[in-house]
Amino acid sequence: MNPLGRAATILAATILAATLALVGGVRSAHAQGFAVKDIIFAEVDAQGNETRRLTESELVDYFGRARCDCDAEIKVIIRITPDSKQLGTFKVVSGTTDCINNTTNEILDNCQIHKEGRIQDQRTDIEFNVKASALMTLPGGNCDSVGEKTITISVLTDQNNDQYAAQAKNRVITVDTAPPLAPIAPSGDATLAGEGLVKVTFEKPSTDEQNVEYQILCRIKDNPTADPLPNTSHTPRFQSAANICPTRTQTAGDAGMRATDQGVSDTTEDFFVDFGNEDFSVDGDASPVSDAGVDDAAATGSDELLSAQFVCSDHLTSAGSVSVSGLTNGVTYEFYVVAIDKRRNASTITYLGEETPAAEEDLWERYKRAGGGASGGCALGNDPLDGGTIGLLALLGALLGTMRRRRRKRLARGARAAGKGKGKSKALLLALIVGVGATATVRVAHAQGRIDPQIVDDSEYHSPQWFAAEFKLGPYKPSIDSEFSGDGPYARIFDGGGLMLRWEFDVQVWHGFGSLGIGVVGGYFRRSAQAFIDDGGGGTSSGTERSGGETSIMLVPISVLAVYRFDVLANRWHIPVVPFVKFGVNYTLWWIFNGSGDVASVDGDKARGGSWGLAFNAGLALQLDFLEPGAAKTLDAEVGINHTYLFFEFAYTGADGFGAAGKLDVGDATWQAGLAFEF
Repeated sequence: MNPLGRAATILAATILAATLALVGGVRSAHAQGFAVKDIIFAEVDAQGNETRRLTESELVDYFGRARCDCDAEIKVIIRITPDSKQLGTFKVVSGTTDCINNTTNEILDNCQIHKEGRIQDQRTDIEFNVKASALMTLPGGNCDSVGEKTITISVLTDQNNDQYAAQAKNRVITVDTAPPLAPIAPSGDATLAGEGLVKVTFEKPSTDEQNVEYQILCRIKDNPTADPLPNTSHTPRFQSAANICPTRTQTAGDAGMRATDQGVSDTTEDFFVDFGNEDFSVDGDASPVSDAGVDDAAATGSDELLSAQFVCSDHLTSAGSVSVSGLTNGVTYEFYVVAIDKRRNASTITYLGEETPAAEEDLWERYKRAGGGASGGCALGNDPLDGGTIGLLALLGALLGTMRRRRRKRLARGARAAGKGKGKSKALLLALIVGVGATATVRVAHAQGRIDPQIVDDSEYHSPQWFAAEFKLGPYKPSIDSEFSGDGPYARIFDGGGLMLRWEFDVQVWHGFGSLGIGVVGGYFRRSAQAFIDDGGGGTSSGTERSGGETSIMLVPISVLAVYRFDVLANRWHIPVVPFVKFGVNYTLWWIFNGSGDVASVDGDKARGGSWGLAFNAGLALQLDFLEPGAAKTLDAEVGINHTYLFFEFAYTGADGFGAAGKLDVGDATWQAGLAFEF
């Protein structure tokens, strides 16, 4: 073959090889074929145009009963890898099972086809709009028949025109239109009026459901379309057609309210109530229902109440009582409760009753109306933290400075004396308090060589002792009624006292025949009870009619005391009893609150102030060192806690302004017990 022919042959072979490689590459590129990459949902406007895409978290509770009732369209976007060379067809289907009849190669009747076409013609993502109800209910169904189930949206392809096969990528959604069980109105009063509020009570159904929350609904009885809480807003936890599609056409049945019997019987009766009518009727009977149902029946409302406008509480995680505040006195409201499940489906609405908020009489008002002569304010000012407390706070500051200097000296001496002991203070302190096990702890520590034997075995060793601390509590009843004969305002409202919690810190300035120190005592007391309904005539409606709001009193006593402890018996003769006495001055800050949680006020006189008085304590302490002497010595060496006590004392707390007129007497003579440490 001549050179020219050889060159032509090589060129032809090269072109053929390149052509085959190109064709092979194209075929390889098409080997992946048509494929589904993702399935996305989006909301659309009235014209069907996409407005926003739904997130994965939104899809969790998106397909509930409200979405089904609303019947709005959503857009389904199927992202694909197109293939213009591939033959065959595709179908987008949804169903609860495999939608292919493998025998006939047809789509099953319980599935629905949303879109179909030729694969080679689908050059872009597959998009179509579908009503949410159609996607959720499937052919022949309705919103009442869905319940809870999963629906799979998948793309079927028939590449050889002989057999459909599902693409690997599909989308499973959870659909749930079954509402939770409705809450139950209690057999007694479900509503109780207060000042600007109503306290409502409801119970959970007998069958306990998981992940159920509750919200209170309310409306004005004589103006049911008005906003019952114009100055307050609560976010609804439920989804309702009235919320997500408020412009949908209401059917005649949706315009009213109905009630279902929640008694023992399985029979259900319908109550139809016009929004403008205050009466509930049964089958046309106009007999009124004024309480929380008759014969355990509970009135229920339609979707029209399931609107953000009528939500009157935050979501509640359990049944019980809650106060609806922000209401107007003298206006009658109707109250309902609804249960919400994890898909945000709302139960039927349970009617709790109607109530009219009214002025109530708190402790301060009752005190004033009974003729009480005290006024708010402190010894030198109108605020409990003004005037009268300045000197006391200055004294506390000086005492804290002394304590700080003493603390530095004690640390220096303790470091020189104790030396090596570290790391066991918490365990030993607990053992000392309960009085058992400490000996074993010390022995183990000895065996491990972690405690200096010289410290534990030296019975004469004591770390420096400069401080004492006490934690105590006991009954307390402020002497507010001391200026009245018989039961005064405090006894009428609270019917007894409460517990006072106190803490004390002493600086021991002298040790000789006993110890002498200066102590600071702080305390906290709060007592609450339902206020009385105010009849407007200077008294209460019946003397016993309680309101839905609470009135409360809070006390914070602060005392500075001289403290003497006769510890000679315990330290010298090992008799573990320590008598003690304390004497000084006390200043008690006090507040009285109304049913709304604000400081009560009568004619501008706010119920807050402070009262001076004397303070006296006397008691007996039991020194606990004898229970575990070795553990007590180790605790002293390691942490500097010299002694631990259980004690009981009589406590007089004066808080009457030293008998001055115009001061509220919030003092008391009582007993208290607690735990004390010296260090």
